Amino acid sequence: MLLLATYFITSADSGTLVLCTLDSVGSPEPPQPIRVIWGVVIGCIAGALLYAGGLETIQTASIIAGLPIAVFILIMSLGLYRTLRREPIAAAMLPPQARPDSTNLDHHSGKIDVMPPSTQPTVGTASSADA
Repeated sequence: MLLLATYFITSADSGTLVLCTLDSVGSPEPPQPIRVIWGVVIGCIAGALLYAGGLETIQTASIIAGLPIAVFILIMSLGLYRTLRREPIAAAMLPPQARPDSTNLDHHSGKIDVMPPSTQPTVGTASSADA
């Protein structure tokens, strides 16, 4: 029973902190009276749901409240899937020297030059980008 009470109190405290932070426009330390008000409101709602229909009513309310979040997560998952499917296409559209596999040491016979010798600026000369 002690563990159940600890879990409920911790969850209720976290919930009231989130609601207070949103209510006080993102302040990291919301005022204490607002936290008390939100705690009482959450407790009254939970008590009313328990009184009205018991545990089954609370479970139904939780499912109904979580349904929009589940739809949102599903839409985000579809977007992630589409993005990951397009990734090889995006890599294929890059110029050959910028492709992810172009830095393979076997392909360059173990040597990678940052700039080819013909394009390296010499000391004391201004390039066209400096002008």
